[in-house]
Amino acid sequence: LGASFGMVITFQDANARWDGSFAHCGRINLQQQWWRVPLYLACSLAALMQYRFPVVDYWRGLTVQLAAYEAQYQVFRHFAKNHARDNMDSATANVAGAVASVITACLLSYVVDNGFRRPYYNRMMSDGTAESAFDRFAANLVTSFTRIFHVCGLGRATELKKLQLAAKLKDRVNDVLDPTTSTTEVVFEEGEESALVEAIVGAQDLSVWATLMPAVYQLVPGSMIAKLWFSIIYPPELAVVEGSYVLQNNVFSDLMVTATSLALGLILGFVVVRVGASFFYWLCFCGCGPPCSSPWAKLKVGNGNPVDVESDTTRPAMSAAWGDLRAHFLTTRIVTRALAGFSPNDDPRDDPRVLDKER
Repeated sequence: LGASFGMVITFQDANARWDGSFAHCGRINLQQQWWRVPLYLACSLAALMQYRFPVVDYWRGLTVQLAAYEAQYQVFRHFAKNHARDNMDSATANVAGAVASVITACLLSYVVDNGFRRPYYNRMMSDGTAESAFDRFAANLVTSFTRIFHVCGLGRATELKKLQLAAKLKDRVNDVLDPTTSTTEVVFEEGEESALVEAIVGAQDLSVWATLMPAVYQLVPGSMIAKLWFSIIYPPELAVVEGSYVLQNNVFSDLMVTATSLALGLILGFVVVRVGASFFYWLCFCGCGPPCSSPWAKLKVGNGNPVDVESDTTRPAMSAAWGDLRAHFLTTRIVTRALAGFSPNDDPRDDPRVLDKER
């Protein structure tokens, strides 16, 4: 509306100028241009900046956006030939793009969480138990990139503080648990408590919606919506062509098609992910799926063994780290308050090792 006021002030006949602008639309065949994908990635990068997406995670956001765009673009080109007079091509393309974005976002989050972030936070919060070769490689890789991003000024300043705090806390906890010392609690320096709480929060699984929303934002045809609104402000005249009326598009109907098709695509995408994950866990005998979802977990229950299925199968991504945190930092009242949501019944003063020291 503001642009329309500007056109009225600037031009003598704003309506004629708007009608004449249609001659400049659709003159470039994007399929034949090599810069089609780079241009879209540049626009997607601007969208990530608008969402204040973390710089170190730009690669995940761009991957999801590119997968959604390619699915939407290719499906639209396929159906546009036979659906020139209706909106089924746009609706189908929006559904395909939304489904592709959900699947890509969930897959990337699962791989990053279980392949790299879990070993990294397990090392940061554990007691130095044996690591597998891949866990060692993943933890070292994430640590190296954390330091590199810190030097380049791209990562958060607290990421390096968390690495330094992890090494310090191990020494302090060892002093508390050492019977030859008189130390009975871990004392935090200024800023270390907040860094530890941030590490606990950061150890949770990645938010799929945080990665998904910029891609969904890009799937909405903003230029088409703007053109439709301008057509309402400057409506074209009704023309008669071979006995039939050529009517202007209804902006609300087009917006409804876009909104409902994207919403339907997101729902179908999550359904596909849930069904696919359930089927994968059903085939998997390692017990990595949700409780009672794999034949291995069901076999344990069927044999009548007193096995805690929930603890023997999958848990949240950092449940093992939570247990290590309780074991290592029970002597700290501050950490107990920070972890109150996870272990409300634990009191550091009840730890036998601390009681022996105090006696």
